[in-house]
Amino acid sequence: MNATYFSFATSPFGRIFVAGTTTHITALYFIQHITEQEALAQAAKQLKTNTLIRNDKALAHLTQQIFTPTPPPLAPQGTPFQMKVWQALLLIPQGSSATYTDIAQHIGKPQSVRAVANAVGRNPISYLIPCHRVIRKDGSLGGFRWGISIKKEILKQENIFF
Repeated sequence: MNATYFSFATSPFGRIFVAGTTTHITALYFIQHITEQEALAQAAKQLKTNTLIRNDKALAHLTQQIFTPTPPPLAPQGTPFQMKVWQALLLIPQGSSATYTDIAQHIGKPQSVRAVANAVGRNPISYLIPCHRVIRKDGSLGGFRWGISIKKEILKQENIFF
């Protein structure tokens, strides 16, 4: 079994926490509003592990790929329902957005909009699994686990304006 490493880095949108193996990213959090210790605790809980090893070198090549046209391989961990939702998020093209209702319909669960919203909010790999591209049915931004200001900046960078 591969070790799960973590690292901290600077991104175009502020500090990030990254966790993964030497080949895949399993978590990516924006940490402007939480401490490094809080990020580590959230990752341990979400990844269901007490063994996260700080190793900046092991993750450096993956971390450097995050904000490039060729992102690193991902290995999200979640329930089968969450995985379906996150796969649907990966289909939203850069420069586009989708609603929670769109995602629910795409995965064949049109009555599960609230459950879809919860799964979007639990996305462990922010930015790379583009939960920031999901908006409310009324066209408003809705929430973002890492703060609306970061969501707005990412959308602006992707030429999606609100």
